[in-house]
Amino acid sequence: MENRVIRDLAVPLFTIGSPSHLQVAKGLIAALDGQETDSFITMILHNLKRLFSITYEFIFKLIPPGQSYSSSAARQAVIDWLATVQAPVTTFVASEGIIKLFPEWDDLGTRQAFPNARVVKVPSNHFSVFESTIFVDSIQ
Repeated sequence: MENRVIRDLAVPLFTIGSPSHLQVAKGLIAALDGQETDSFITMILHNLKRLFSITYEFIFKLIPPGQSYSSSAARQAVIDWLATVQAPVTTFVASEGIIKLFPEWDDLGTRQAFPNARVVKVPSNHFSVFESTIFVDSIQ
């Protein structure tokens, strides 16, 4: 499952950035295809697999006992869990980031759990969103 998620999500995300990010994406694809890669790519792949493994383990624990595992059950369990947060919520969406893979989720699903959330579009990619003056000015 981790390999599929990395191929479907992480690799396209890396292609959005700079030429060096594209090189990482190509290295990840090579590693996923069983080719030799350098230790940096191997480390990234290991860390991504661990991240996705821990994430899925957490999400599956949110699904109520007795309910079948499915992507819709997992999504609803996360929405229900997030909706318990009792604080103002702001989501910053990098317009050139992962949202390009999911244009139908212009708020990255935020308003499913937080109907009154503030969603701020930031004209940047995933890797530079924190450098944006829109982001910096909003959190200061």
